[in-house]
Amino acid sequence: MDSQIAPITILPGQVQITRSSEEFGSNRFMRTVVGSGVSVCIWDRELLSGVMTNFIYSRPKVGETSTMMFGDTSTKNAINMMIRRGSKTEHLIAQVLGGSRGDDIWDKTGFENITVARKILQEFRIPIYSEDVGGRMGRKIVFNVYNGHVAVVKVHSLRDSDWMKNPRGA
Repeated sequence: MDSQIAPITILPGQVQITRSSEEFGSNRFMRTVVGSGVSVCIWDRELLSGVMTNFIYSRPKVGETSTMMFGDTSTKNAINMMIRRGSKTEHLIAQVLGGSRGDDIWDKTGFENITVARKILQEFRIPIYSEDVGGRMGRKIVFNVYNGHVAVVKVHSLRDSDWMKNPRGA
């Protein structure tokens, strides 16, 4: 099997689950980019599987349809996906990443996104092992589903090409 399997790219409003296996050369990676949005990475240390979210808003406003763009829906869906695939909540750990603040000091979007992710994880009793949240910088994130490690690169600005599935064949 080719050991150069492309990472799974998670775009805003998406949730993706995967598992490491011999088929994937043991390692399986997911990646995303966030600014004020948040990515929640949940890892099952027994099944060596994981799920990654990328949401932009905490909750829908009255009258709005709830989609994966919202943290309450996205995070609950991610946890339920893991459970449906055989995970037990006591084997799950989470990392919360993103939620930066832009130039508008009154914009609370990033803070609200961080808060909703923490709240949902607490409701499901899933411990947060690591956070890299807040601040003024965006983040490029890579999640290794085999060992639960997350790499974060902080950036001053996000480019349109950061959101593409395979910019320039990367």
